[in-house]
Amino acid sequence: MRIGFVGCGAIFSHYANVIKVHIPQISITAVCDLDKSKGDSINNASGAKFYTNIHNMIAGQNLDACFILTPSGLHYEHSKICLNAGINTFVEKPIALTIEHALELNKLAKEKNVALGAVYQNRFNKSIQLAKQLIDDAVFGKRVLTSVRLFWARNNDYYKGWRGTWALDGGVMAQQAIHHLDMLQWLNSPIEKVYCMGKTLINKLEAEDTAIGTVLFQDGSLGSFQVTTAARPKDLEASITILGENGYIEIGGLALNKIKDINVPDMKMGGKDLIDEHSESVEKGYGNGHIAYLKNVYESFVSGKIVAPVSGEDAVDSLKLVQALYMSSENDLPVQFSNNIKSRRLGVR
Repeated sequence: MRIGFVGCGAIFSHYANVIKVHIPQISITAVCDLDKSKGDSINNASGAKFYTNIHNMIAGQNLDACFILTPSGLHYEHSKICLNAGINTFVEKPIALTIEHALELNKLAKEKNVALGAVYQNRFNKSIQLAKQLIDDAVFGKRVLTSVRLFWARNNDYYKGWRGTWALDGGVMAQQAIHHLDMLQWLNSPIEKVYCMGKTLINKLEAEDTAIGTVLFQDGSLGSFQVTTAARPKDLEASITILGENGYIEIGGLALNKIKDINVPDMKMGGKDLIDEHSESVEKGYGNGHIAYLKNVYESFVSGKIVAPVSGEDAVDSLKLVQALYMSSENDLPVQFSNNIKSRRLGVR
């Protein structure tokens, strides 16, 4: 399987290592980045041919798939180029910054009969997979509350260039916490309405570094979140807690990778015998989910047609939540999901 990458930031090294160690059947054939100085190191690390122009890369290679790792505000542009070329395309979160762009990409993928996927790798964590199975099996009974907390530290050096800008990035909700907000909507019934407050309190960026909010789901249960990159002096917490009438589960760790506690009286030992089996160690905040994600992509390739482990349609659901939260914060009003949802600032160039 021949794949290419557009964007050679820090996460590219993570992808390259995952492929080298866990899925060597995948060949990183080509890599594209505007920074020419990355060429030698990329070639030495992956053996891929280096390009500074995405059109030249596509024309010069017969790629089975391409992964988009560029700044968020460029995801739409680069994904559209790949999809128009008939290439299966996978995009690091978010798939785009506006709902209109995300829907357009999905339409184009269908027209070209290729896969469009979003990389929400935390969905494949052992802990999250267990929680999803227990929810699908109605083990928790009537849902009461789902709470997300992300207290991370990012200093002002991090927010140089495009990071934290409305046009190309957004704040903590659109970037660091988007994985956790994705869990909030993926592990629950459809959303009815949201309310959010966002503030820029310590860091120097256009968008917010801190936000809190509430969610009403269509089953009547509630959700809440507290997210920030203004924790000091270091990352403190990343967790999700799910409460139901029959018990609860709390997931934490650096990347939602460990079950901190579970208590469901109707289960053997209250479910505590599952903690070790469904927890895992991680080295970085990326977690281990990229391993399962890329394996799924490769297995579908071997089966004859590449399928996205998280579809472009799923990505629209997560983006819609983020856009609604920004819209609520901008207007200081609850936002109904049945309404037209659009932030005045996120993704506007």
